[in-house]
Amino acid sequence: MIKMVIWDLDDTLWHGSVYYKDKELVKLKDGSKEVLKELNKRGIKNVVCSKNYHEDGENKLKEFDILKYFDDLKINWNLKSENIKEILEKHGLRKEEVLFVDDDAFQREEVKSIGVNAVFFEDPLDILNLDGIKEQIEKKRIKLLKEQRERENAEKNFKGDYKDFLKNCE
Repeated sequence: MIKMVIWDLDDTLWHGSVYYKDKELVKLKDGSKEVLKELNKRGIKNVVCSKNYHEDGENKLKEFDILKYFDDLKINWNLKSENIKEILEKHGLRKEEVLFVDDDAFQREEVKSIGVNAVFFEDPLDILNLDGIKEQIEKKRIKLLKEQRERENAEKNFKGDYKDFLKNCE
């Protein structure tokens, strides 16, 4: 059973990189806030392990109002495998109790080399379907979260009167 999800930041929880000059263009991925909330609600800890300057990463987490969902931040330029070893020791967890999520295949392989399972999903909500996590979360709940996101996006992108929007939704 998964007790902790360790998240990369750039191009994993959000689109873009806070390291580059265009960091103000970084956008939170749809589903990121919802998945963090849902994992916390189920007692699964969220931790950050990202190669960045700590201040840049932490500031984006605050800006997106998701810092509160994390139990620990490892934002530095160290090897991710070394950071994860420290996280495991600090939180008293075994390798099989954590899951590392990163968009970069090289970083995933580096972490797998120490025996930690590593994955990536374009849609962060898809992590809720993984063995070790989905047993803790009702399948209906995952579907509802995705449907809610679709409704919110449709409403946000609709140009016109709200009542017309509701009629178009049938």
